[in-house]
Amino acid sequence: MDEYISFYSSDFLYNAGIVGFIKLLETVQAIEDEDYIYGGNVFKVKKEFFLNTNLAQAYIDTCIEKFAISSAYTRLLGENVEKIKMLTDKYVEAEDKSIKKDLDEEYKKLLDTAGLTRASYITACAILKDKNINLDLKAECKNIKAIKDYGEKYQEVLKLQKKLQDNSCRETFLMKDIMYSRINSIWSGKSFLNRANAKKDIKEIYYSDFIEPVIKYLKAPPKEKKSSRHCIVCDAVMSKPIDISFLNDSADDMSRKKSAFWNCKPDAQLCPLCAFIYSMSPLGFTAMQRNMMFVNDNADIEGMKSINDELDASSELESNIEGTIGWMRIWNKIVQNILKSKQKALRNIQVVVREKDTEKYNFNIIAKDILELLEKSLKYIGYIGNNFIKTPSGISVNIQDEVLKNIFRRTDLYTMMNKILNYAIRENIQVEFLDNVLQIQHMIVGGKKMEQNCVTQDDITSIKAAGKQLRSFSIVDKNGMNADEDGKLRGYAYKLLGALRVNDQEKFWQIVARMYLSYGKAIPETDIFLKAFKNEDNFKQLGYAYILGLKDNHKVEKNIKQEISAE
Repeated sequence: MDEYISFYSSDFLYNAGIVGFIKLLETVQAIEDEDYIYGGNVFKVKKEFFLNTNLAQAYIDTCIEKFAISSAYTRLLGENVEKIKMLTDKYVEAEDKSIKKDLDEEYKKLLDTAGLTRASYITACAILKDKNINLDLKAECKNIKAIKDYGEKYQEVLKLQKKLQDNSCRETFLMKDIMYSRINSIWSGKSFLNRANAKKDIKEIYYSDFIEPVIKYLKAPPKEKKSSRHCIVCDAVMSKPIDISFLNDSADDMSRKKSAFWNCKPDAQLCPLCAFIYSMSPLGFTAMQRNMMFVNDNADIEGMKSINDELDASSELESNIEGTIGWMRIWNKIVQNILKSKQKALRNIQVVVREKDTEKYNFNIIAKDILELLEKSLKYIGYIGNNFIKTPSGISVNIQDEVLKNIFRRTDLYTMMNKILNYAIRENIQVEFLDNVLQIQHMIVGGKKMEQNCVTQDDITSIKAAGKQLRSFSIVDKNGMNADEDGKLRGYAYKLLGALRVNDQEKFWQIVARMYLSYGKAIPETDIFLKAFKNEDNFKQLGYAYILGLKDNHKVEKNIKQEISAE
């Protein structure tokens, strides 16, 4: 019998499981290069260590260490209780009605079904009861609600907080949060995430479903027979196959639907070791608000672990005032770590995001050319800032996210700019960040071809200045243009955007010529206008730059808004 159990990198979930298992080994202070070894695409764990370690408890401890900071339990007993204390102190001193209203709202958040009386916490009380810890959370919260004196009410909250912070309570409540907010994003329907096991001890049920089968498998490995079935991941012989469908989006329930398999005989099954590794997958992902992110690299487990460790460290720090993740810094961390890798030019890196709202995986492949583009453009994506735009259906879309999606999909940014400019003209708002979007598009085009007649950055600056100059012709006095002139320019801009959208160069320049004639001005004598006729990319870059110049006037926009509000 070999001294070590070997695991080889495979699909992204299996690799996340390997990274998660290494994190667990670090939590229990296993000794690297003795208890476990990893390098290249191989990860090994000492069998003796595996068999003699309480892996079920280690799993729970690692989950709590990694995800507790973003849990509802931490927020409710920390931030919410602190806010209640602050408001109680103010109310006792002043007895102001507005403070009382805020205080009642905070108690509602803490004690209602979205707070401490949520369904998962009630089942947690049932688990604790089997451990001889009697906690009736519903009754406790009901009693606190009934207290009229806010000083006494707060003292009862502190007593409840102390009970809930007992080690057994803390572990159980935190795991209830983590299993429903993090783990079930990756796998579900098995072990403690099986509904039938909701009131069973979390550690015991995890041990019986994932660890005990491994121990039995290692102590008595099944022998090859003619009728033997093999693991779909490692090809090992299986005595009792484990259904892979507990992994979200992997396969239908094979006990109910077998028609998808040849001759109705399911073969997407796992050996106990691979099922155990997959159960570790959530520990390999990084929590990003409600979503989960993992950077996958099949060729280098060490590099993959390093990038994801950096991602973990960054995600804890990168939140702004509104509580949104600083995605640009996160992406910058990923890119910088890939750039440090000696093999960065030899392979593609996969960035996987599990989106909680859609319950789907979003895959982004960072190939060599995408990596080079990101390296140059992340600065400009950062300059875009945390800007949102509303779609016709009323959904707010983050501009930075959309730019990144287009880069990963190898799609140009012209369609996005057209939609944003249409929205900006309709709503009469400034969109200076589009200068950065256009700069990134210029980089995308520059990466494709470097012809003699291609647009330069100086060309873009010059034609934007020409658009801005034309706008200045419509200003009638120091207070800006009147509503008629503004409407006229908006009408022109709409028509120009329409021509750009369908790539109608002739119509675009006819409109430009008509604009200059309407103001009695000559079209600027410059070769830049002629350059637009060389190819489609030239036309669109210069066209959008011209419209950005035509729209660029803070003072005018502000005055128009003041006039409208005054009416």
